[in-house]
Amino acid sequence: MAEKSYPEIPLPEGKDNQWILDLDRKNFLQDIEDQMGMPMPPLLAAAVQGYFYSSFGAGMQNVSAASGWNFLAAEEFGRWVFPGGNAYMAWAMWQRLS
Repeated sequence: MAEKSYPEIPLPEGKDNQWILDLDRKNFLQDIEDQMGMPMPPLLAAAVQGYFYSSFGAGMQNVSAASGWNFLAAEEFGRWVFPGGNAYMAWAMWQRLS
């Protein structure tokens, strides 16, 4: 989803937004299972469900696929991670500032 295009919200003016509206008619769980062609495996479902509760305060079955993909793609893709991760970067900044 993130490599090609992800659903922009609010909808971009002057573009064909039908695919986003179609995603908005089903929930995130339905879209994943439609794309996988099978039920989501329990361990994957638990991980994704935890992400949705921490990010949305709701389960993936209660969030539209358009909103879920928009949030996930914007948060996770195109990000640079430094050696040691973001925690090390925050610690180094703290050391420098203090």
